[in-house]
Amino acid sequence: MTIDIGIPESARIAVAEKLNVFLATSYMVRVKTQNFHWNVEGPHFPMLHSMFEDQYDTLSGSIDEVAERVRMLGERSVGSMQEFIKHSLVEEATVGGLTEHAMLTQLHHDHEVLIKSAREFAEFAGAQGDVGNEDFFTSRIQMHEKVAWMLRATLNAKNM
Repeated sequence: MTIDIGIPESARIAVAEKLNVFLATSYMVRVKTQNFHWNVEGPHFPMLHSMFEDQYDTLSGSIDEVAERVRMLGERSVGSMQEFIKHSLVEEATVGGLTEHAMLTQLHHDHEVLIKSAREFAEFAGAQGDVGNEDFFTSRIQMHEKVAWMLRATLNAKNM
């Protein structure tokens, strides 16, 4: 069936490609956050274990919304680990032995990557006339800014 939503096909496909990059990056951050939830150790374990769980739960809902935005544009959402790794703007978590501080630092960096890419992708979607996805990326900016702030505030605590 032809998709006629007021956006040229080439623009629709280009925005879907940006969404898939954002999807892959978000998924990588979610997996990393859950990894840290499982493996965090140290004096702040209870607080960080709970915080990481809240964050990966939030990311799970967000990831579904990103994938659905791709589908709304008539394109296929990336969905395999191989595709997530290929398209992600962040690296997988370092395996083993990370301190609480290192975990927080990695996640803070990754959320800043998501913020910057969402800004870029919002501007791109707007330039294509796709105000729906421009608005969607704006909402993602707000979500990731809040998480980055919480991570930064935790990192700035005197005993972290």
